[in-house]
Amino acid sequence: TYSAYFAVGGKFAEGRGHAVLYGSYRNLAEITKGDRDYVNCAVSAGSDGPFCGGSSTIAEGRFIAFDANGDSIGDFMVGGNGHEFVPRAGTVFNYGPYNHLQRPDEKINLGAFGHYTINEHVEPYMEVMYTTNHTDAQIAFTGTFFNTGTINCDNPLMSAQQRATICGPGTGYGPTDFAEVYLGKRNVEGTPRSNALGHDNFRILGGVRGDINDSWSWDAYVLRAENHSTDVYNNDLSIARLTNAMDVIVGTDGQPVCRSGGNCVPYNVFQEGAITQAMLNY
Repeated sequence: TYSAYFAVGGKFAEGRGHAVLYGSYRNLAEITKGDRDYVNCAVSAGSDGPFCGGSSTIAEGRFIAFDANGDSIGDFMVGGNGHEFVPRAGTVFNYGPYNHLQRPDEKINLGAFGHYTINEHVEPYMEVMYTTNHTDAQIAFTGTFFNTGTINCDNPLMSAQQRATICGPGTGYGPTDFAEVYLGKRNVEGTPRSNALGHDNFRILGGVRGDINDSWSWDAYVLRAENHSTDVYNNDLSIARLTNAMDVIVGTDGQPVCRSGGNCVPYNVFQEGAITQAMLNY
């Protein structure tokens, strides 16, 4: 954390006027939980005490599948040769290291005050103040968070083993049906979520005041103040686009395309290392 302050002031015109100028600057560096070993995991409570846990929306992709009758087929993730479904077996994602302990923060504060006594009845004065502050709150990568509930059995991005697992004989699904599968894929290929917050405040006051007599005084002034704030949340997935990108078929050129068409880019969550920047951009 870096901070600097200054204030200067004094009188002028043989003491008839007084003025003060001040300012401050503060800069807080980012600290994530991954920077401290005592908070770098998501803690869960177990029968034998606390342990490092996490979210079931995992980097490998979690697939919770049901047959056409609504009975469970299994709880899978991508593994094996990198293009197969294997049992999840309790795998979780440790989101702790990406969350902020201290947010990066920068603040500038400036101001000035002054007045000048013409006589006891007339004293012009002014005040100016300005503050700007910006910070960014980060949490771990977003994910699909089981917001999609189907996978079409003719999705060409699946391997033969994956298709047989969720759409094969005994599941009750045909080759073009939509299997009931809920996806929990952590978007580790992207950028952690962030909430950018900003505040800019400005105030200026100018006036004239003075005494009328021992009982009465007067004060006339003009004041203008503005407050601007920004609040931008970044790097979460669009559920609507995710739904489009998961419904993939073979196009006229023999390549995987989104059924919805347009600028949709198929989301390949079925193979390790297959997610591209174009998929993330969409």
